[in-house]
Amino acid sequence: MATSNIGHTMKRALVPVLAATLSVLLVTHSVAEETRGLSRQSKAAPVQSTNLGKYHAVLIGVDNYVSINKLKTPVKDVEALAEVLKTQYGFDDITLLTDKTADKPTASNIFRLMKEKASKLTENDNLLIYYAGHGEVDSITEEGYWIPIEGKRDDTTSWIPHSQIRALLETKNVKVKNFILVVDSCYSGKMLSRSIPTTFSGEKESYALNQKLFEKAAKKSREVITSGGTEPVADAVAGSDHSLFAHYLLQALKDNQRKYIDMGTLFDEQIRPKVNKMGRQSPERSRVRSAIDEEGVFVLSKIGLKESPLPVDPNSEIEVLNRKIAALTDLNKTLLAKGADSAKNAAEAKAAEARANIALKQKMELEKKLKDGNGVKLQQGEDIKSADRVKSSTPSVPSDGRFVVIGDVVFDKKTNLMWLQNANITNSGKEYDDSESYVSGLSYAGYNDWHIPTKNDWRSLLPENMKGIDNALPEHPFNNVFKAGQYWVATSFIDTLGINLGNGSTTRLNKKKIGYLWPVRYSSPDEIAKLKSASSKK
Repeated sequence: MATSNIGHTMKRALVPVLAATLSVLLVTHSVAEETRGLSRQSKAAPVQSTNLGKYHAVLIGVDNYVSINKLKTPVKDVEALAEVLKTQYGFDDITLLTDKTADKPTASNIFRLMKEKASKLTENDNLLIYYAGHGEVDSITEEGYWIPIEGKRDDTTSWIPHSQIRALLETKNVKVKNFILVVDSCYSGKMLSRSIPTTFSGEKESYALNQKLFEKAAKKSREVITSGGTEPVADAVAGSDHSLFAHYLLQALKDNQRKYIDMGTLFDEQIRPKVNKMGRQSPERSRVRSAIDEEGVFVLSKIGLKESPLPVDPNSEIEVLNRKIAALTDLNKTLLAKGADSAKNAAEAKAAEARANIALKQKMELEKKLKDGNGVKLQQGEDIKSADRVKSSTPSVPSDGRFVVIGDVVFDKKTNLMWLQNANITNSGKEYDDSESYVSGLSYAGYNDWHIPTKNDWRSLLPENMKGIDNALPEHPFNNVFKAGQYWVATSFIDTLGINLGNGSTTRLNKKKIGYLWPVRYSSPDEIAKLKSASSKK
């Protein structure tokens, strides 16, 4: 037995002084035919979106080895995982292969079960394989292995080679859509073939993110998650009935508050950092090098959570009327507060109230038209709390004459820059490359040389001394200036900056994240004179 800084542990490796365990949790999709092993049908109705397909799991755990040291937690790990997947994630079928099942986790049973499950599933299925047990590496060939229940010490012929398992993930003859292998064993990192970038980590759940997940989930994927690299990993740890890796995997699945989450994000955000911090092992994940892999993702759907609502389009007719009604209502209250005895205030307050009532009537007519016409649904703006909305500031033209508004563009006389008056022309955020493609093809107001603002462009627009959270653009003639979120800053580097137009702060932003686009171009007073002349003739 060995001890570590996390308390009393056992190691899942086949070495003389360490109690080793190769633990692989094999979670696979169910099939109509009866399979070998103890099959547990989920009683909870699956709640996955139909485009995510069916979910199946095969869980393999080995404790009581015949010829080598026994382990404490693999069987408990897979039994607990089966319960979570069934009750909280609606898996359609879960098959266990452990010391307790009628069929034991021998080499022939393990591989036959994996092969049968994988070969009989279709492109509508998602397959999760989890193995928990001993793992070992051949000192001569450096091949990694799983150790079945009958495996013998120093006898590689009684072990299951990683290459044999990996072949299932790589072959085009396995049609399953998303196929992920989770391995909790010593030296499990030998299973990995190449690294995979983090795709969704760090993003708050939203309707847009979920749509991106669905698009990724529709593509085929072949992924591997391991509890460590090429080192021994902990079996039993102080304070838990599970291995170090299984403890944090189960915790992450139970504590997850996203309706939809991909396994990669769950691993990167909730499992790997905690295991790294608590133990002397480094969990890893990779995508299998295979032509069948299409960079898809394995998405989980949690029972009982609601999907994030549709985003509000700030430029929709409904939202424009909402803002108009709110502004007129506030104006009415302000004027009445100044003094109802003033004839002027009273008249203006009454006029504001009348205009608000007209806007309210227009909104109600529009809502009825949208509900009655062709089954078109309203934006879900009315169902979203105001705190969740992206706030936009109201235009207020400065009195210093710096900005000249001509049609849909604004000329800054201080810098000779021409900005779109609409500060969010795409109506939603985009990745940097998509924003760059959009602006390069933009033809607006007769010009086609628009660009993403540079750092100097932004500096020239914003005041030098900004105080408070809403002073980056205290007065301006623009529409739909978003005071939350980040606007893109032009760059040729892999990462760029995002700028917040609420407080003027900048944040390093990966180009795969979502930012807002506000096109600008270099102009001149002569162009403005021509625009003014052309506008006056219309």
